[in-house]
Amino acid sequence: MEYQKTPSTNLLFLSFFFFVFHFPQLFFLAPSAAPQVSNYRCPVLGAGFAGLSVAWHLLQHGSRDLPLLVDIYDEVGICAGASGVAGGLLHPYSPEECWNSCWRTCVLKLQIGRASSLKCVEDGYRMDLATYISDDIFYIRGILRPAVSLKNINIMDHVRFKDYILYFSMDKHAAENLVPGLSVPLNVAFHMPEALNVHSQYYLENLWIFFSINCHLNKRVLQMHERWYQSIISFSGEYNAVVICLGARAAFLPEFSGILPLRTCRGVVTHMQLSDNIREEYPQHSPSILSDAWLAVQMSSKICIWAQHGNGGLQITQGLSQQ
Repeated sequence: MEYQKTPSTNLLFLSFFFFVFHFPQLFFLAPSAAPQVSNYRCPVLGAGFAGLSVAWHLLQHGSRDLPLLVDIYDEVGICAGASGVAGGLLHPYSPEECWNSCWRTCVLKLQIGRASSLKCVEDGYRMDLATYISDDIFYIRGILRPAVSLKNINIMDHVRFKDYILYFSMDKHAAENLVPGLSVPLNVAFHMPEALNVHSQYYLENLWIFFSINCHLNKRVLQMHERWYQSIISFSGEYNAVVICLGARAAFLPEFSGILPLRTCRGVVTHMQLSDNIREEYPQHSPSILSDAWLAVQMSSKICIWAQHGNGGLQITQGLSQQ
């Protein structure tokens, strides 16, 4: 068994946290600092899930009458931060109403990203993408969530009556039929068959390819800058607005140092490539697992396990790493 452990004392899982700032309204910039240009220029700080999602919506829903330029800034590149080590377990099983539209948009972007890569390979434009497509971007395996507390059960009860959600509750024996040997302490588990396991890096890279091919249409310009930014105020005079998609890293900007109520999430992500001579493979059609630790399965030999500091799951990944 081969594995790659990614320790992360500052693992940032607040990727979907962002702000939009219009320069004339900022207390540290005068109204005259806003650029007088004929097009709309906007930098997006961060090239993870949040950054590319914001860029997507800007390019798709911005005014067609106004030329739009979007610059993405990230010192380590696309999906090279916390988003890149995420296990990619995506599901709409939340009591929040907003997840209905979020889920549909996510699935649409997955389909578009994969289709754009296929077209690039077929046209001979990007033959290097053949590896990404063969490995695939997402796996419709579903997720199995064994309840480990009454809170888990109550959350799923709130979700039960959503029209757009399909899930099944089951007892321990039914859960073990899906994943042999699974621990189900409260004798109840929830199977989410429509949930996806996304390869985060391939997904975001393919989404970027779609941007690169299509942004030249309809007066759109998109550029990537792999460098750090000293402060928000450094963008004054050049851009109309700044979008910050840095998660908890936003606290490293001097304008927000010590004033944002953010905390980092400490945890360990273990990426394992199972060897061919193991005694048992993970069943081909068994779902991924979401519990104290999550286990994301890609094909039958690639497995990612993540656990957060402060719960029982962290000992699971530490034990695996020692082996």
